Amino acid sequence: MQDIEAGTPSAMPRVPGNGQPLLDGVAGQVDYRTLVEQIPAITYTEVHDAASATGQRTTYVSPQAGKILGHAPAEFIADPELWRRLRHPADRASVMAAERTAEVTRQPFHAEYRMSHRDGRILWFRDEAVIVEDPQTGGTFWQGVMFDVTAEKQAEENARTAELRYRSLVESLPAIVYIDELDERATNVYTSPQTEPMLGYTVRDWNDDPDLWSKIVRPEDWDRVRDAERVHVESGQPYDQMYAMVHKDGHQIWVRDLAVVVHDDDGTPLYSQGFIFDITPQKEAEAGLQDALERERSQGEQLRAMDQLKNTLLHTLSHDLKGPITAILGAATTLRRPGLSEADTAELLDGMSSRARKMDRLLTDLLDLERIGRGIVEPTRFPVDVGELVSDLVHSCDAIEGRTVELIARPVVVPVDAPKVERMIENLLVNAVRHTPRGCHMWVRVAPSEGGALIAVEDDGPGVPEELKEVIFQAFRKGTPGDDTPGSGIGLSLVARFAELHGGRAWVEDRAGGGASFRVFLPGRHAERDGERATASL
Repeated sequence: MQDIEAGTPSAMPRVPGNGQPLLDGVAGQVDYRTLVEQIPAITYTEVHDAASATGQRTTYVSPQAGKILGHAPAEFIADPELWRRLRHPADRASVMAAERTAEVTRQPFHAEYRMSHRDGRILWFRDEAVIVEDPQTGGTFWQGVMFDVTAEKQAEENARTAELRYRSLVESLPAIVYIDELDERATNVYTSPQTEPMLGYTVRDWNDDPDLWSKIVRPEDWDRVRDAERVHVESGQPYDQMYAMVHKDGHQIWVRDLAVVVHDDDGTPLYSQGFIFDITPQKEAEAGLQDALERERSQGEQLRAMDQLKNTLLHTLSHDLKGPITAILGAATTLRRPGLSEADTAELLDGMSSRARKMDRLLTDLLDLERIGRGIVEPTRFPVDVGELVSDLVHSCDAIEGRTVELIARPVVVPVDAPKVERMIENLLVNAVRHTPRGCHMWVRVAPSEGGALIAVEDDGPGVPEELKEVIFQAFRKGTPGDDTPGSGIGLSLVARFAELHGGRAWVEDRAGGGASFRVFLPGRHAERDGERATASL
């Protein structure tokens, strides 16, 4: 299949599986070609070709392409990327994903997408294809067929629009709309969602229990409304009754029930369609009570959340402050002993200093978190070279001592609060050290991006699970339940909060090659340097 030309018998699609032509001989191939080129669809063959920009080369397109898309087969042969350019931009990613899946799994390709006709019209296609191996060359190629399903899609859209209009009308009425069969039980076929606010029962409740109506009508009204229902079903007369019903929560409401029998064009009765209106004067009071209950529930949830936050804070203080304080007290007691060498004394003092700095960092974080929560923290911005700021911090940071860190900091000037940016970077470095094995590599990058500065702290550690990529930026979240990694669980929260104060954001994504890539974007109108707009990526 390497040198076949469009329109020649050898370019005809082969049968998947054995790679042999459907019909033997030139005459058989001509007949097959005539069949293929008469069906109301576009048939195509694409050979896998590493030399092509798209990785595959179109070798055959049936003449229907000219009729359906306005482009002759020769255009697709000459331009391998024409298929993709004609696809609707919104569909390109999904189609390419389906193609990759079929390439990997060798399963049939199936996709529905839009393409542009030469005259600008948008058409819908259903594309079915398989990957076939040519036993003569060992190469593989796509063999597929595209059906124009524009009319089908338009019909579906028209049906959805009509249904949406009808449903919107029905479900916006201040009443329950229902449809019942014309049988002895008046079996319910449809009930509108208004049943839940009015009666407390969901649509599913009506579907699951055919006798629900009889169960919630007030017993003293049942005989009367049931007799009227029987007359309505048997004679086709309109149904009009007022009676009491028992709400799911037990209270009683009064309703007016109106229904008519719907007939077809021949006069044959089809079903009963009706409306149930709430005529209970106390309904407004019921709504007020429901609102009060909702407010009480919301306040209860807030109180429980505050209580949980209090417990978490107490645990953090007891866990992350008690240890350093105990160590400092022990070191202070040891320093009182006579005969300590200068080296031992210096080591004890260094340890005390290090633990004191950790406690100071924790208390500062807690104070900043509390002040941010009260909305009293505002950044003090000055134009700062973020690349230089981050570079200086990395070279002086004790937390990454002993780690292999690669720094790539490009100059980019943005108006920021320098101390808060330093706190963000320091917290990201400490987080990377705490959650990766000691032998892991780290990368710190700064580059201009989208009119601001993009900062990344990356590692080749275990990475962050997908379900934790957002919650780890919440206060006191340390990862998976039971995580005993040292730390208060507020460092990343401050990173996100400080980024938001600058009008930016913080997030984490998977690092190419494995690990995590924590990123911070800081916007700024002054993110230009040497007359060039800062649009580079990391």
